[in-house]
Amino acid sequence: MCRNVCAAVVFAVIAGACSSGVDPTTTTAAPPTTTTVAPITTVTESGSRVGTIVDELSASTGGVAVAPDGTIYMASMGPAPQRRGTRIYKVSPSGETTLYIDDDRLRGASGNAVDSDGNLYQASLRTGEIFRITPDGKMEPFAEDGLQAPVGVVINPDGGLFVADCGADAVVSVSALGEATVLATDPAFDCPNGITIDESGTLFVVNFNNGDVLEVSTDGSVTMLASIPGSQGGHLVYADGVLYVVARKAHQIYTVATDGTIAIFAGTGERGIEDGALASATFSLPNGIAVGPDGSLYVNQVASDTTTNNLPVALRVIEVEP
Repeated sequence: MCRNVCAAVVFAVIAGACSSGVDPTTTTAAPPTTTTVAPITTVTESGSRVGTIVDELSASTGGVAVAPDGTIYMASMGPAPQRRGTRIYKVSPSGETTLYIDDDRLRGASGNAVDSDGNLYQASLRTGEIFRITPDGKMEPFAEDGLQAPVGVVINPDGGLFVADCGADAVVSVSALGEATVLATDPAFDCPNGITIDESGTLFVVNFNNGDVLEVSTDGSVTMLASIPGSQGGHLVYADGVLYVVARKAHQIYTVATDGTIAIFAGTGERGIEDGALASATFSLPNGIAVGPDGSLYVNQVASDTTTNNLPVALRVIEVEP
C-alpha cells in the first residue's frame, strides 16, 4: 500500500491541495490521442447570480460535496506547505457552519462525494486513502490500498466509487468493498484532479496541471474533450447535460458541452470576491464545485483576493436559472 512516501512526491501539485503559486510537476504529459480545439464563447446572461454563503472560514480549499438533503460538506486541505488538513466542515444552505470531522487520520482532505444514503466519501491525499463517514459522523477506512494521491471522488451508481488519482495519473475504480483497480491511465493525464459522471456512466476528468478536460469511457479509453484557460484546473461537475468546470488560476467557471464546446459561465477573469450577475461577479482561486438538489452550484474559493496561500475559505453559490 502506498502511504506518505508516494503521496509526498506529488502532494504539492494538487488542486485543492494547491495555492496559486505551486510549481507544475517535473514531467510533461504527452499529447492526447484526440485533440479538440473549440472557440470560447460567453453564455447568454440569464437570471443566474453569484452570491456568498460563508464569507470567511479558517480552512483551505479542498473538495465540496452536497448531500441529498442539501447539506454542503467542505474539506480543508490544510495550509501550505504541509497540507495536513484533517477537517471537514458542514454548511447549511443558509450558511450555518459547524466543524463536522477533525481526525488525524486525514492528511490533506481533498475531493469528496455523498451517496444516496448520506454517506460521505472523503479522499485523504497524503495517505492515499478514502474514508467513509456515515450520516451519524462515524469515520472508517473505505479504500486503503491501490491509491497514491487521490483527489476527486464520484459515486459509481453501480456501487463503489471512481477516483481521480493525481499521484498515479490514473482513474481508479473502487468497488463497494473498497477494492481499487485502475480503470484508465493515459499520457493525457497530468494530475487528474476533478472527476464527474453522466447518465450513461461516462466519466469526465480535469487535469490540475494544464486544465485539460478528458472523457473516460466505461471501457477505460481516454479522449481529449476541451482545454480550459488558466493552466490550472480545479474540480468539475456534470448537471443537465453540461459540465461546469473550475478554472482556478483564471478565476472563472466554464461550461463544456459533451461535444467539446467551451463557454465562460461565471466570473470576469479578474481576481476578486464580488457577488452579482454571472458576467460581473468575481472569484478568487476557486477550486471545489458541486450541484445541490435544487440545481444551485456551490463553489469554494480563497476568501481574500490578495493572499498567495489557499486560505481562508469562502463558500459561494450560483443560483442557476434558465
